[in-house]
Amino acid sequence: MVWAIIVIFVAVFFLGLLVSFWKIILLTAIGSLIGGPIGGVIGFIIGLFVSSSKIQKKKVTSSTWQNTQGQRYNNEVTIEWLAPIIHLVSHYAKFQGQPWTSQKVNFVKSMFESYCKSEQDYIYLRDMLKQKDHAIQRQIDSILQQQLDYDSTLEIFKLCAQALYLNDLSDQSMQVVLADLAERLWLKQHDYQAIINLFKTHRQQDFNDSAYRQHNSSHALNEAYTCLGVSNRATKEEVVKAYRIKIMKCHPDKNPNATSEEKEKLTQQSIALQEAKDLIVRHLEHS
Repeated sequence: MVWAIIVIFVAVFFLGLLVSFWKIILLTAIGSLIGGPIGGVIGFIIGLFVSSSKIQKKKVTSSTWQNTQGQRYNNEVTIEWLAPIIHLVSHYAKFQGQPWTSQKVNFVKSMFESYCKSEQDYIYLRDMLKQKDHAIQRQIDSILQQQLDYDSTLEIFKLCAQALYLNDLSDQSMQVVLADLAERLWLKQHDYQAIINLFKTHRQQDFNDSAYRQHNSSHALNEAYTCLGVSNRATKEEVVKAYRIKIMKCHPDKNPNATSEEKEKLTQQSIALQEAKDLIVRHLEHS
């Protein structure tokens, strides 16, 4: 019984060698038949060369495929690829004929202009923002066809919620509009409702603090300057520039490994930055 196992093991071993090095064995045998020992050596060398060439070819092919895949992934996020998302966010920034103010334009631009790699990309982005009809259903269909992961779709929803927040809508209206969008994006209710509630809470805080801010506007203004990290002598251009730099740090793409709690904090920071910038700009325009 033991000898039978040993014989089988040896047979399998030599069969494996035969399969792996059949070209070397075959060419060595042919060389020996034709040229004797010298021919066998020549056949062995040729067999080694042929086998090593095949292995090298496999490695090169694999490496080329990986590079192609990497380039394909890196080239996906272009301004053209983001077009449906840009249209969607723009739609909610000027929802139902709300004024398309410079504040809203700057908000949308600040979210996406980092993906502009050329002057043509900036023109393309600017032309999208100028459009009056963003064909929302077509944009939603395009986003769904991109087959993004769930977290990315949720981030798109957050951007739209933040854009809608820039309008003077009641909590009830925001609830209806955003819930409709979330369902069309196939989001889970407890996920999208948490985001909606976050913006509702901020709106209520704004309302509760409005009287205090009216009586202590200088304090609120100083806090806004501190939030943006600029001097109280900064120009409007400097304020907007500081806002854009800070808002980009809160962008989902800059924090791909953030937890749910961290993403919520980033959303709150984005809202605070937006409010700080708006307060300072209004102050500068009326001073």
